[in-house]
Amino acid sequence: MSVVNQMLRDLENQPQTNRPLEMQAVANKGTNRLGYWIGSFTVLIVIALIYHFNFTGKGTVSGEAAPTAKKTPHQAVLPQKVTAHNDQPTIDDPKVKKTVAENSAATDTPPVENLTSAATAIKTAQVLATESDGPELKTTPQKTHPEMTQPAVINPSITPVNNKTEPVVAQQPQPKDQPSKSIIQESQQTRLKKQLQQIQQNSALQTYGDSKDQLLALLQKHPEFHPARLLLFKLAAAHADPELSRWFMAALQNFPKVSAYRLGAARYFFERSQWLEAENTLLEIQPDWANYDALLQMRGLTRQKMSKHRAAIIDYSAIIARSPNRGDIYLAMGISFDALGDQVQAKRSFQNALSDRRLSKRQQQFALDKINQYQG
Repeated sequence: MSVVNQMLRDLENQPQTNRPLEMQAVANKGTNRLGYWIGSFTVLIVIALIYHFNFTGKGTVSGEAAPTAKKTPHQAVLPQKVTAHNDQPTIDDPKVKKTVAENSAATDTPPVENLTSAATAIKTAQVLATESDGPELKTTPQKTHPEMTQPAVINPSITPVNNKTEPVVAQQPQPKDQPSKSIIQESQQTRLKKQLQQIQQNSALQTYGDSKDQLLALLQKHPEFHPARLLLFKLAAAHADPELSRWFMAALQNFPKVSAYRLGAARYFFERSQWLEAENTLLEIQPDWANYDALLQMRGLTRQKMSKHRAAIIDYSAIIARSPNRGDIYLAMGISFDALGDQVQAKRSFQNALSDRRLSKRQQQFALDKINQYQG
């Protein structure tokens, strides 16, 4: 502001004249005022720039604002090569005053009136201060993309693995092992077997009606639990339940491939001399069924009772083809050959039966008697 005061004092010390005003004087006065305002505005700009570059501490050597990285939550900024800003020179620094004085003496221009010289001096002073003061933090330079202007950051959700960053996937809680369908079915079968065993044990202590009701209730919930139905058939046959015949026919209709139902129904009808019903029960048996040999034997016995000996021999021959050492089957076949009058085949069948040591004494004696009869 000393320049402004000097200009005001010069204007006050000028001698006053009584000369009439001329156009040239008016023009000079307007020029002086214009210079006054230009000088004042220049001084204000210089002061503002000096304050901005030095007192705020935000200026850089190039006079441009340093780009700042926008920090996001949970991010840590890697240490970069930085210089402490607190050591930047100010207008009161002796180095700055000395540099400004030297530049002013070289140009013979007041420091505050030469904006270019002042800015140059400040830049020079800042460069000197940076080279002499301001300790540096030595860090490993980070490779960044040429277009990136922000400092490298490390996201806490990234874990370094082998000098590479890989995202850490949050582990979801593993569901507990669910029991497989086969395990569930096996446990259910075990529970049903225990329940059936309890009913069978109680059948000796309770009435047939109670056991019957318990078995029917169990079959209503689990209609494919066949052991319970077989126990019901056994108890019903022992107590001559008239509903047993109806239960057998229903079982054959609902479960035609369950050989145990066919065999049980055939025996039931055979014991009651119901030969036709027994034979009809065994007409549709298949070789891949369980108890196939037993089904053939029951059908052969039934046909013998019906005097169908040739059909019975066919059934017995099928069993011999599968089990050639069955002495009991050879005995049954010999009886059918004897009924047909074929003594040669009958004698041969009885002789083959004796080769089976599993025959009972009664069966052995019967075969011997028939062989002796044919020889006499």
